[in-house]
Amino acid sequence: MTVKIRYLNKKGDEIKEVPLEEALNMIDAEEGKYYIVDSETRKLIKPIEIADGQSLMLLPAVGGG
Repeated sequence: MTVKIRYLNKKGDEIKEVPLEEALNMIDAEEGKYYIVDSETRKLIKPIEIADGQSLMLLPAVGGG
């Protein structure tokens, strides 16, 4: 099974379907830079628990001052 990730970044809007393990690695690498949102419910996922077949969005965490 795979996880569908909608990834918003500097290049724009990318959609990737990756194996569960790769999705977990991607999210670990981007920790603190992105909010993890369930695509269906539009709610933040805290703590981060991902299941096969889930659809996620990675939204940039904007900082400023």
